[in-house]
This record gives sequence, C-alpha cells and structure tokens, in this order.
Amino acid sequence: MTQQRGNRWVAGLLLLALGCGDFDETSSSSSRGLRYVAAPARLPAIDEAARRNVIIVIGDGMQLAHEVATSRYLYGKDDGLSFHQLPTRLFKTTWDVNVYNARASQRGVAPYSPNTFDPMVGYDINLGGEAPYPLLPDTAGRREYFLNPLIYPDSASTATAMATGVKTDSSNISWFTGDPVNGALATSPQTLRRRYGMSIGFVTTVPLSHATPSGWFAHNPERFAYWALGHEILTETRPDVVIGGGVQAGTSYLDSLDVEAIYADPSYLVVKREPGVDGGESVLAAAEKARAAGQRLFGAFGGPDGNFESPVPVHAPGDPSVARGSIENPRFGDAAVAALEVLSQNPRGFFLLAEQGDIDWSNHSNDFPRMIGCVTDLHEGVQAILDFVDRPGDAIDWSNTTIVITADHANSYLRLETELGAGELVVRDPVTGAYPPGKISYATGSHTSEMVMVYAKGPGAAFLEESATVYPNHPTIIDDTALHGMTLEAARR
Repeated sequence: MTQQRGNRWVAGLLLLALGCGDFDETSSSSSRGLRYVAAPARLPAIDEAARRNVIIVIGDGMQLAHEVATSRYLYGKDDGLSFHQLPTRLFKTTWDVNVYNARASQRGVAPYSPNTFDPMVGYDINLGGEAPYPLLPDTAGRREYFLNPLIYPDSASTATAMATGVKTDSSNISWFTGDPVNGALATSPQTLRRRYGMSIGFVTTVPLSHATPSGWFAHNPERFAYWALGHEILTETRPDVVIGGGVQAGTSYLDSLDVEAIYADPSYLVVKREPGVDGGESVLAAAEKARAAGQRLFGAFGGPDGNFESPVPVHAPGDPSVARGSIENPRFGDAAVAALEVLSQNPRGFFLLAEQGDIDWSNHSNDFPRMIGCVTDLHEGVQAILDFVDRPGDAIDWSNTTIVITADHANSYLRLETELGAGELVVRDPVTGAYPPGKISYATGSHTSEMVMVYAKGPGAAFLEESATVYPNHPTIIDDTALHGMTLEAARR
C-alpha cells in the first residue's frame, strides 16, 4: 500500500469508529469524564427476517503453531480443528502504535499519525513474511525481525483495534492514541445496541475486567485499571450477558460493591460457581431460566486467581485425552451456548464476544501441555457454537449469522521441531525445567508481532475477504481493524 492509500484507509476507519456512538459528559471515573450513553433511537421496525447476529471468538495469544500442535495432538494432522473447516481463511496483522513507532525509529521515518502512516512500517511483509509460521519456515531473517529486539502489541491495543477500527497505544482500552482526556472510542457492540437494538454480551475464561472483554465493553487509557473497567462494564454498559472469571478472586479484579449490585439487580439472573456443582450444567440451566423470564444473565465463575482452571491433556500416544480443569467452571463451549440461548431471544439480533483467554496465560509460561488443553477448549467451544447455529427450528442460521475466529496477537514464538502424533505431549524436565531437545522450542515468554489466523463464515465473511487490500498482490492479508468494519457491515439491515 502506498502512503496515500494508507491515508484513505485509516480515514475511512476513523469515520466509522468516531461517528457511530453518542458520548455525554458525566462524572464517570472509569473514562475520565466520558461515558457512552445508549441514547434513544428510532429503531427499525422488528423484522424477524432482517435479524443479524455476529459472533467473534478470540483465542487470546494463539498463533498458528499452537493450532497445529493441538490438531496434531487430537487428530494426528495439521488442520483438524473445528474452525479449520470454515470457508474463509485469512492472515491478520496485529501491530499497534507502539510497534509502529518502534519500527519507525529503526527505519528513521516519522512516527505514527492516524492521518499519515505506512502499513509496511507496522508490519513489513518482506521481513516478517506474507504468511505465518509454519506455513512459512522460521528463517534467521524472520527471527531477527520478530525477536531482536522483541517488539510486540498487547491485548488492550489489539482489542481496541478490532472493536473500534482505530489503532492505539499499548495498554489503551478503546481510548485514542496519546491518551487525550476526551479519548473514548465508540465500540462495535455499543453501536449495534444503539443503532439496531441488538443484544450484546461476552464470555471469557479470564477475569471479566481483563483487557480483551474490556476492549469491547469499556473505555480507559489504562488496561490495569481493573476496578474502573469492571465498574463501567457492570454499571454502565450493562451487557445482556456476562459470563467470566474474576469474581472468585476477591477484589483483585472487581469492586465488591459492583458485584453485590449485580447480585441484587432483578434484571439479572445470577449463577455462581458452587463447590461440587457442575458449572456447565448450572450455567446452561440458568440461561434457560433467564430466557424464559426475559432477564439478563450474569455468570460468576473462575478460581482463586481469577481464571477458569485450564483443561489438562495427558500423554497417551494414540489415545488423546483432555480432562476438565475443574467441574465447577463451565467449559468454554457451555458458557458460549448459555450466552447464545439468552442473546438469541432478541428478534433484532445479537453480538457475542467469546474469549478463551487462558491460551495467552499458558504461552506466557511456555506451558505446552496447558496450551494444548486451552486450544482444545476453544476448538470444542467453536464446534458447540457452530452446532447452535445449525440447530433446526429457530431463526438463527448462516443467512443471518456471521462467526469469526481469530487471535488478538501471537505469543511465545513456539516452533515445532518434531511432528508429534495423536496423544503425544512433551513435558518439561522436572529438574531443569527444559523441554526435550529437538521436540519443540520457545523463544520468549512474551507476545510477538507475528501475523495470526482469521477464520470466518456467514454474510460478514465476504467483507473480510474484500478488506484484504492493505498489501497489494497479497489478497489473504487483512489488518485487525477490519473486524470493526465487518461487524458493522454484517449487522446492517
């Protein structure tokens, strides 16, 4: 893309992002005086045939190598996961303003400006490659580009890009680059609720005030302002469904007063983690009750550290097996289906964000078995979502529903040095903490700026394919900001 073409591209994205929401001056501490208001609107008349549904599934920190490793463990082949069968398959760049500026400094060019920038500075396909590993081999040049020095985006800025269509700084939660006082950016769920009256909600296996869900449902220039983000989500945005972790972790992630207010709110049906109770069964039963009563749904799960306990695979060559980390938390798929049961009752349609966030945590620890368990959880969850859309006898089908499965960024620089078979795992030496040589390798415990995968199906998939214009002659590469435009396009009446 030429710089002039890049200017037109970002200008269009900014118009979409900044022109779709209503913001009023308030005393909100969570957003420095700005709060999104779901202002009264002249909504279109309800037309069941015109409903639109958008489902975005995030494997946090998941790169293609993690997908391939999990598919090999489960099926002995590279492309056996549920989302590998979807018709649209693309690669996605994930750079943020911090990455851009670091690369610009290396090149001796101007820093990022939303009005003038060159996408090749953010991600140079000549250096990083036109496809991710292992579709392309790991060369010395690519390793140098990604690791020396290590320059990478974070979950806050990448969630913001996908939710608002605007590039921002690391740590910003739907907040404009440079942290201006009035920097809140309208997110796609807010726009869909205001413009079309659609229901909105999210599911996450990590604390609900963490960066990825917050990027779609809150605003703050600081991703670690957990209480402020949780307060905005629970008391201002008030999604129709919230199922996630963090509540069991005391006050690490949420203000207890906000949680107590939700518990006391008759518009929400609350389901909590209970000792010895199957969380999957309880959240699905609660969804049925909420749907029948016309209530919102709040699912308070997670463990003492805030996260759902991760699924546990075993080393059993030829006989792969993954056990639940705890029956007291729902599986990712149980939580997603519970959310869909509630959200789908709105004849105007819905937006669901579903995040398997523990993939990222496992990769920060270079924990190969845990990563396999978490990607398996995502794979099974996506299959449950696909089965829900395929279920006969309701108004939800592929003529009105778009699903996108992707990652926010890559993590760990995992390299697969030996092709393991079904049921085979590698584990660390209990003394040295090292993996067996020649099997797998990690280069970092941090994120990287490698491209990640995008899989899609439904009416919005064509928009994503048409968005592959960032790099001329590379029609399989999109930028993460394209997901915002896709979400609005897929929801248009």
